[in-house]
Amino acid sequence: MLPLEVADRVTSDVRKISTIRYSARVSSRGMTAAVLLRQARQAAGLSQVELAAQAGVTQSMISAYESGHRQPSLPTLAALIEAAGYELTAGIQRRAAAAEQSVRAGGPAAACPAP
Repeated sequence: MLPLEVADRVTSDVRKISTIRYSARVSSRGMTAAVLLRQARQAAGLSQVELAAQAGVTQSMISAYESGHRQPSLPTLAALIEAAGYELTAGIQRRAAAAEQSVRAGGPAAACPAP
């Protein structure tokens, strides 16, 4: 469940995601881009040099991402993890505070009771 950097260049009609934010369910201390990338690389049995070669980037870039000195965009992280033979998956979920606020305000969440 992990990927990596192919390119930070994105066409003008596609928005670039420059940061990755972690929810309370995913601790920013435990599941950072650095941790995900390192886990994928190590699980694949690859060195930084080998992953860099497979991804078409430099070893120093892999090192900077894994150390947290640089933060990859989401497409870059996905591409790097894919180069290690894994897939990065992501999803969205309504924040509990936002849903509660909507219920109190009589918004859409009030019309649909929680399952």
